[in-house]
Amino acid sequence: MRKFRLLLLILLAGVGCVGCLRDGLETIALPFGKIPNAVIPQEIREQFQQYMPIYEGITPPDVTGAYLASPLQIVFTSDYQFDPGDLFAPQYFAFQDQTASGMATYSERQGSGVSEASEVYIVGSGDNFTAYFISHTTLYDDDGNMVATTTESNVASGTKTDAGISNYRYAFVMLDKYDPTGIIMAVNDFRVFEDGDGLAIRYDWAKSVLEEGLEKSVRLKKN
Repeated sequence: MRKFRLLLLILLAGVGCVGCLRDGLETIALPFGKIPNAVIPQEIREQFQQYMPIYEGITPPDVTGAYLASPLQIVFTSDYQFDPGDLFAPQYFAFQDQTASGMATYSERQGSGVSEASEVYIVGSGDNFTAYFISHTTLYDDDGNMVATTTESNVASGTKTDAGISNYRYAFVMLDKYDPTGIIMAVNDFRVFEDGDGLAIRYDWAKSVLEEGLEKSVRLKKN
């Protein structure tokens, strides 16, 4: 029986990513030279390419919309804490406000984690795209209290279709974290995921979260 594991993604706002990378790792700027803060180790990017498509181009498709990746499963994890095919909580995500130059914003809810990215850089051509972004995520307990935060460098790829994003794959590198209880993967480790049925479907994520009974796990702490 496959183990069902919940991916714990989280946020730490205002932390620069370059200083979080291991000494000696070569880093590269992500597409569009105007992205000084969005970097990822060349060594890790090359490993990503073994498990997911990395598209290039300056005419990406417009992927604005909300999607559901389910079943979301591990393709590879650098810390070997999970096996390929292990299942994680469904990933509800949305690309918003995409411009003609490929800039966009990003939102995500997964389990009890809530993520955002204010600068997404989308490249590609035809229906194929790759998105690069730094996300900040906060994890809440059942009472709405924040329990951990992380900052991650993310890559998402796939092919836009009328039904959603086919061949959807998603990877991230842990850049930094606030993790007082030790529940989060180590800084500099990375994971690659895929939609197990090959399609991240278009979905009304706000409605779906309620329908799936997840409203409690994603409830934000009220002031």
